[in-house]
Amino acid sequence: MASGKSCADVSYDGSSNAGLNTAVESRKAEAAGIEINGIAIDILGAGITAFYDRFVITSNGFVITSRGFSDYPRSIRKKLLRELIKPGS
Repeated sequence: MASGKSCADVSYDGSSNAGLNTAVESRKAEAAGIEINGIAIDILGAGITAFYDRFVITSNGFVITSRGFSDYPRSIRKKLLRELIKPGS
């Protein structure tokens, strides 16, 4: 990242899996100075994007919505450009 901060990236399509509580882990990451950005693979609507906004990304992070797997290349390009070319830089 251009700012020199640590960054974590996640992609998710809504499939359930076992793991840590995302809200708790996101807050821990933020306290450690890590920015979490993500791509929500949101096939049926805005549910996964809303989940990201609420429980995954950090307050200084962002989520890009991919409207299915075929839209993923556009989404990853948009996300990478946003990470590499910060507004105001």
